[in-house]
Order: sequence, then structure tokens, then C-alpha cells
Amino acid sequence: MDERAALASDHGCESIAERPEVARAACVLACVARAAIGGAGAPGTTAKPLPNRAAGVLSDGDSVRVEAGPEGVRFLLLAARPLREPVVQYGPFVMNTREEIEQALADYRDGRLATAA
Repeated sequence: MDERAALASDHGCESIAERPEVARAACVLACVARAAIGGAGAPGTTAKPLPNRAAGVLSDGDSVRVEAGPEGVRFLLLAARPLREPVVQYGPFVMNTREEIEQALADYRDGRLATAA
């Protein structure tokens, strides 16, 4: 089961988002403004900056702490079970093998990709 949560925080506020039990892979995407993530765990850990329109892959844990920047922040928390299959990425294309990437590039060059409706 995939989970998505869209959250917002005002300047100086922090949000604690719970990670779904089934999810082992998660990331945070800062959609509007910037934030700092993490820093609520073991002693000596500090929050890491997350710039506007950037994604941060989360380490293991049950929750994530997001602290809003000066403009506040809107962010998405995305979590899902890992695919457990190979992933190959080239430009905007994401496939399972290099051969599939090469086929996608050829399809793109030859105009065989579907157009948006």
C-alpha cells in the first residue's frame, strides 16, 4: 500500500509525520518554500536543509520531523514498500534494464511515444 500525505507548516513551526507501518522506503518533497528535516532522533543529530522543490530520501524510522523555513512550508511525504527490482534511470526515463532505456530513447527519437491527451 502506498501512502501520501500533503502537509503545511508556518514559519518556526514543526510537523511530525508518522511513517506507515508497511512502508520501508520514504521521501519528503518540499513543494513550496524550504524546510529542515530530521534532527529529532538520537542525541547529536541535526536537521538537514531541504531546499524548495527538492526531495530528501529518509532513513529508517517511524516518523519524520519537518521544520518550516522563514516562508513556512508545504511538503509531501511519500512512502511505499520497496519495489525490490532493478531500476535504471537516464534523463526522464526510468526502466528496469539498460536495454529498456535504449528502446525508450529510440521510441522517443522516432516519435512512437504516446502524446498527452
